[in-house]
Amino acid sequence: MAMILQSSQRASRKKLVVDALSPLLALMLLLRARHSWPGRGKFLVAPALLLSAWTALAGLKLLWRRVGLRISSPLRGTCVKFGFPTTLGIWSAFCPSCKRPMNIELGHRRTTEAPPPEVRGKCAFLICLWGASREYLLGALVLGYSIRKTGSRHDLVCLYTNDVPDSHIKLLSRLWLCKPMSHIDVAMDQLSFPEKEDRFAKVFSKLNGLALTEYSKVLMMDIDLLVRSNIDDLFELTPPAALRRGMNEVFLGHGEPVDGRVFFLGADKSMPRWSWGQGTGINAGVMLWQPDQAVLDQMLDELTEPNHPEHVKGNGPEQDYLSRFWADAPWTYIGVEYNFQLHQMFFALHPDRAYYAERSVLVQTPEKIRVVHFSGKPTAKPWHRVLDSAWKDFWPDRSRDAEYVERFAEEFMGYWLWVKRDREKFDAQASGNSWDTVGLELNEDGEFFRHYKNGREPDRLEIPVAASQGAMNLLSAALGEWFDIFEQLQREFHLDLARLTQNGAPARAPASRQQVPGLRQVAWRRHGGRGGWFVESEKAETTLPASKLTVVCGISEELSSVSLRDPRSETYEDVGSHVQGLYVKLAGSRACRHFELPEELTEESLAPILFWVDSVPTGAIVLMAAVGLPSDFATVLQILAPLGVPQVPPPKSSKVLACISTCQRPRAVEEAAEEPPCAHHASPDIAYASLMMDESCI
Repeated sequence: MAMILQSSQRASRKKLVVDALSPLLALMLLLRARHSWPGRGKFLVAPALLLSAWTALAGLKLLWRRVGLRISSPLRGTCVKFGFPTTLGIWSAFCPSCKRPMNIELGHRRTTEAPPPEVRGKCAFLICLWGASREYLLGALVLGYSIRKTGSRHDLVCLYTNDVPDSHIKLLSRLWLCKPMSHIDVAMDQLSFPEKEDRFAKVFSKLNGLALTEYSKVLMMDIDLLVRSNIDDLFELTPPAALRRGMNEVFLGHGEPVDGRVFFLGADKSMPRWSWGQGTGINAGVMLWQPDQAVLDQMLDELTEPNHPEHVKGNGPEQDYLSRFWADAPWTYIGVEYNFQLHQMFFALHPDRAYYAERSVLVQTPEKIRVVHFSGKPTAKPWHRVLDSAWKDFWPDRSRDAEYVERFAEEFMGYWLWVKRDREKFDAQASGNSWDTVGLELNEDGEFFRHYKNGREPDRLEIPVAASQGAMNLLSAALGEWFDIFEQLQREFHLDLARLTQNGAPARAPASRQQVPGLRQVAWRRHGGRGGWFVESEKAETTLPASKLTVVCGISEELSSVSLRDPRSETYEDVGSHVQGLYVKLAGSRACRHFELPEELTEESLAPILFWVDSVPTGAIVLMAAVGLPSDFATVLQILAPLGVPQVPPPKSSKVLACISTCQRPRAVEEAAEEPPCAHHASPDIAYASLMMDESCI
């Protein structure tokens, strides 16, 4: 927000001059009169000074009242507001964007307070871990080992929540100083787009790192990183510090301040989703913080208030929020070489920018890249080769590394477009009006041409061979280094980590969450003739409580419907031809999630469901309805397996499915003796499932 000090009225400028000069004029006249009355002039000095002071104060007061602040914003859709002085040095004003009141006063520029002497110079690398994911367990071990190999002198700290298995913590403790933390729940529906809520449901828990006041600085790191050389020099930067994300037209040098004003967007009717949103910001993969409990408390006050005017919805809620919170700090820029994102590397090969983009230039000198970030799709992580059965022919056999690199690169659209030059993928992107293919042509010979609307002759565009080959070389080197470190880690610890983490130990007590009523199983023994099927537990009791959970969904040629009823929270209902896909809701929770189920299921369409399933706590009761089942619905059932959904595919004639089940993570054998309550029904037209609630919990 730009604030410009100016006169409120041009016509008053002359009067301001008179007000300012009148005290001086009065003093001159009185001193002149002193010479007119010899012997009495000394008695006129004091009155002259008093009169001069009084006149000066009066003039200054008039001057202050006539000077205002013109407050404006560079964002589109804002207005101009004026601030008016209340007392000396303080203006009362209103924000030109949100119209809320503001107090503006002159003061000293804010400076970062030095940490206490006892922690000065004490720094730590920091990661945060929640859940029972064996994938991120391996990622954390490889990251920690890679840091240790660089000879860093700083601590390695891992904050973990109480849903991380004990066996995971024991392994991590061999590299990391493990400390417990609590989940941080925020007003996520106000900070994230609906399809992203579950993926980032717990991501704000990493803010617990700000409470580590025993350190002067902490380097907050994502787990999907690989440190290639010593990066202790990052602790010499002024916090907060991070990489400005995206493809930036204005290049910054490592350690330079970032102009936070460019993070924000104004009104944009052409793109309603992003209107008054956030266009860019920092990337949270590598961030330097100065721990401060007061700052954390201020953040929590904002984040837990659903109606706070600060909130902006985005695809990366925690990094967007931190971008805004410290926009005026300002952020210190961390160079690309300290957070080299692989998916951005392939985007940088776009023929319009391949010659100058930071990443496409940097890959030509890969030894300068100090931290590789395996960013992008969740399937583009090296640990899948070790843990997933789909890659069993590639691990532990390292002879197929080159083939694996090619397969790994296929996870990035930029690889298909700018390295592979695949016309089918290119045409698919162009038909979807993707911004990176607008005005571009890829001919049969693999050549790119830029077309212009004014009829100008098309220009042929080139992608430097050194850049595209450098990208593949770096990818090959980074993956090779990750697997080398993984094998070294196994040899040093004398452990087969892949086998050890196959099932894991029983999870510790889950994090505290909203209480959900207990359930009793009351379901049909047979079906009434529509060709559906049921999967049920044995009926536990014959006494029927008065309240129940219910899922009903239907489909016809005209319209479809879905209803998720829960007496402890709001009922979700929707009717219309648009109703299609998977609808899910946790018992006791207000929010209902909707996932598209296209006929042709892809990794991109299934990834949001996978993220949501991973976020469901063990023991949670899940209400689900599927409307318009795709032909490969068995794949969806496989993803939903941890939620207690049966893995037997429904009859081919089924078009709807209703389900109420209990989330079941891997448990010890003795814990699995009693099956959790469940009710499932699939049908060609109407599906219905219900479970009764214990009266004692109502």
